[in-house]
Amino acid sequence: MLYAMRSGCERWLAERGIEQWGVGEVSVDEIAAQVCRGEWFVGVAASHVVVGALRYLATDEDVWPDIPSGAARFVHGLMVDRRTAVAGTGAALLAWAEARATTDGIGVMRLDCVESNHRLRDFYRGLGYVEVGRHDFDGQWFSATLFEKCLAPPSD
Repeated sequence: MLYAMRSGCERWLAERGIEQWGVGEVSVDEIAAQVCRGEWFVGVAASHVVVGALRYLATDEDVWPDIPSGAARFVHGLMVDRRTAVAGTGAALLAWAEARATTDGIGVMRLDCVESNHRLRDFYRGLGYVEVGRHDFDGQWFSATLFEKCLAPPSD
């Protein structure tokens, strides 16, 4: 299900000329390994249909190598199923991740996107994320814009 959703998102992006994920970039085996590590979380509608998913990570050494473990939480692979999701699904998934981080006692959420994906960058800014840098992958992948958001402490 996650692989099929990811593949659908990859095709949708490619059809629109958006450089975010390459078609076939992530294999079934990679996603299965991420699931086994407990990284994936899905959003489910009231009708019990999966509408989106994201990876919620305690570390991200590939994109944020200088951040010590436990200093933040990281979101990767945010995706919505365009066949079943409604407007606001992506924002709701991120709000869930932010609430989980706050519950975990973490005050910072971090994520990234391909630098040329201006629409996604605007989406993240609209949700209160601030651009804090850039990460280059030495030609192995597109440059990424780094975002973070300071989270409010949990209320009693």
